[in-house]
Amino acid sequence: MEKQYLTAKEAAAYTGISHSHLAKLRQNGKGCPFVRIGDSQTKALIRYRKRDLDLWLAGNMIKTSGGF
Repeated sequence: MEKQYLTAKEAAAYTGISHSHLAKLRQNGKGCPFVRIGDSQTKALIRYRKRDLDLWLAGNMIKTSGGF
């Protein structure tokens, strides 16, 4: 059975985006939807659904119309 929820570290490896950059995007409200387990902003567990990561990446795709 394939894992549905990824840790922040696993999500970073899956997307190729650094763990720290994912955290910055999350803090600025510009990142992928995520689940926070626990009350503390600093000690809560963060999980990303693989499906949400795929949709978020696809939604940020830029199609070019010319050139190379």
